[in-house]
Amino acid sequence: MGPGEVQYVRININDHAKNCKQSTRMSDELVESGATVFAPPPSPTYRYVISCKADQLSISLEDQKSKQQWATGYLPEDSYLTSSNRIGNAAVADYVSIFKEALDYLLEFSVKIKVRQSACAAKFVFNLAPVSRIHALETKLQEVEGELAAARACLQKARVVFLEGSTGNVDGRLQWKPTERNDFEVTDDGSAIRFLVVGWYVISLVMFLAPQPAGAYIEFLINGEDFDSGEIIPFNGDRDVSACIGSSIRFDKDDKLSFIAVDYQRSVGAGITITKIGN
Repeated sequence: MGPGEVQYVRININDHAKNCKQSTRMSDELVESGATVFAPPPSPTYRYVISCKADQLSISLEDQKSKQQWATGYLPEDSYLTSSNRIGNAAVADYVSIFKEALDYLLEFSVKIKVRQSACAAKFVFNLAPVSRIHALETKLQEVEGELAAARACLQKARVVFLEGSTGNVDGRLQWKPTERNDFEVTDDGSAIRFLVVGWYVISLVMFLAPQPAGAYIEFLINGEDFDSGEIIPFNGDRDVSACIGSSIRFDKDDKLSFIAVDYQRSVGAGITITKIGN
C-alpha cells in the first residue's frame, strides 16, 4: 500500500457486541491495536492502531519490518459511513471494535452483517496517507528503548562493599569493623563476616604488614575450617609490605568467613572488597 492508494475493507460481522476484544482507554480515548496482513505470507506484517476520540475515528498502519507508516488522521463519521454501511444505533466505539475484529484476521475478507432478520454486505473505505520518516524513526527508537529497558531489567547488578580491619593481635585473626549490609554482616566479636544471602561472591583481600623479621602465612577459613591452603607473604625486612589475595566463593546462608595471619601476628592490617555476583 502506498501514498494515495485507497484500501477497501470488507468486514463481516456476526453479533459483534459479543466479540469485542480487550482495549485500552486513555482518558476519553479508546485505543485498539494488533497485527494484520494484506496477503498470504511472505507478505509484510503490519501493526495497526485504531482509536476514537471525541466521536472521531483514526486508523494507522506500520510495516513492522521497514517501519513505514500510514495514517488517516481523525475522521468524522461521514468520512467513512454511508447509508449503505451504517449500522443502526452503533457508536464510534462499536466501529472500532468491528474494525479490530477484521484486522485481527485478514484485512480483505467477506462476511455478512446480520441485524435482526436482515443481512447485508458492508464496505468501508479509508484513504491512508504516508507518515513522515522522522515519525517512523521515532517509533523505531521507542521500540529500541523498550528493548533496552527490558534488557536492563534482566541484568543482574553486582554490589561492592569495602571493609577495613586490623588484627588486634587476637591469635592472628583479623578483626573487622562493624557493618550493616543486606547480604552480609560482621559478627559481634568482629572476627568473621557472616553471609546472609546464598550466592557467589568475589573476595579480594589486601594485607598490610609492618616491618617483620619473618614471613607471614594467611589462611582463609569458612566456618572455622581451612578453605584455602593459605598464602605466604614473604619476609620484608625493614620495609612495610602489602599482598593481595583473591578468590571466588559460593556461600550458603550464615556461612562465616575469617582470616588468620599465622607465624607473624603483630602489626597486621587488612582491607577487603566483597562483590556479590548477581541478585
